Amino acid sequence: METTLVSETTLTQLLKDDASYVVGCLRRDGGLPEADTKHNDRQRAIIAAYIAEHGGVAWVGKINIYGEEAGEVIWSVTTADIYNFGASFIVPGYDAELSRLITERHYADYGGTRRDGERVDAIMARIDTLGGYHLLWT
Repeated sequence: METTLVSETTLTQLLKDDASYVVGCLRRDGGLPEADTKHNDRQRAIIAAYIAEHGGVAWVGKINIYGEEAGEVIWSVTTADIYNFGASFIVPGYDAELSRLITERHYADYGGTRRDGERVDAIMARIDTLGGYHLLWT
């Protein structure tokens, strides 16, 4: 996995560029292209900048977990060497509440899209509260 990072680029600028790119794709094409290397590399650049701005370490995790992933839903990273779809979000540190929300959703009986949507909304809100960022892969 080769990651192209521009070291002078700030996290704020990367996030602006990413949002602009996503909105442009939505307006022009109705969605992001499949397996968009440039966009996926930008996610890794965001991860690298986030790590740099948070003392050399950050925590990533997944919202949708499957089978053996259920044991470790949030883990620390010091590099942006993450495969496409390897993480759904990045936050500045471990958070027991976020881990609990993800784990509870995983083990909860499925009660339909409305109930599941409420659980996902709570997870997303917690990521936002922590100052995290939602990663978007193609």
